Amino acid sequence: MLLDRDPNAAERREVYGRAGEHRLPKYGLEYRTLSNFWLRSYPLYSLIFGLARQAVYVLNTPCKAYNPLNHWDAAEALLKHVDLAKVEQAINTNDAALAWENWEPVKKFLWDSVPDVGATGLSKANIKQFEWFARSVQQDGLESWWPEKNQLQHWLMHNYREQPGWENFAEVEVKKRMGVL
Repeated sequence: MLLDRDPNAAERREVYGRAGEHRLPKYGLEYRTLSNFWLRSYPLYSLIFGLARQAVYVLNTPCKAYNPLNHWDAAEALLKHVDLAKVEQAINTNDAALAWENWEPVKKFLWDSVPDVGATGLSKANIKQFEWFARSVQQDGLESWWPEKNQLQHWLMHNYREQPGWENFAEVEVKKRMGVL
């Protein structure tokens, strides 16, 4: 929600991709919430896949992975602070203000719980850059970062072996625009 600021997203979700909507066809699982905003560039792709890996890691961390001395359930710890009804409402109505409100407990969880070393997705090392980036996207759109209109052409014309993933993009490109570098 913080990055997908397409004004048509709420209308799209009325019939396709509401929060939590899924199907269980005989070949597996279909989940349809995200639009294709993340295909605009490799750093966005990297961020979304990193967040997906991070979500799986949190769900599969029943005890020791984040804190080997204290046994705890990471998913339970996160869900104690997140109002899922508000998350669903923010997604289904494309409500950016509510998405920012929902972000606060998630940010605290990430800050308190996710290790910096080897972290993928969001961690202490890049939370500030993520917030700055998301606010700039809300204000100026993704086009202010990647002006290419034809996403397929963009992917075909760029050498992604040389492109930074999210972590490097946040550390270099976002910090440049923040005026930190």
